[in-house]
Amino acid sequence: MDKTVLFKKKYGSFCDVVIERLNYKLEYIENYIELEVIARNIEYSNFNVYENVIIKFYKIKEFKFYESKGSTNHITVLDCNILIINGLYVFDFIPWGENLTDLNDIRKSNFYIICEDFEFTSFSR
Repeated sequence: MDKTVLFKKKYGSFCDVVIERLNYKLEYIENYIELEVIARNIEYSNFNVYENVIIKFYKIKEFKFYESKGSTNHITVLDCNILIINGLYVFDFIPWGENLTDLNDIRKSNFYIICEDFEFTSFSR
């Protein structure tokens, strides 16, 4: 089963996620982004089960993160758009519209990552 399907099965559309930590290294030889968030695990019948989720993105092709001045934590208030386009994983964490599939539209977002690979792990809060 594709990783994006497994991810969506466990966390749905990643709505109302609080970003705890964002680390990145964007060098020619080695580039990655590590994102730690608090997210609701929808696999449980009780929808109030939250977990810390660490997502590691590898071989970054594009990355944009814009946070307004004075912000302390960023919450994704809309659904995260998770796609595979041209063999690349696309995570649009703050989409400016619904069901966007065009990269030019996704690039209008304030927070997106396009990469060749990713993995995720979680632990209970």
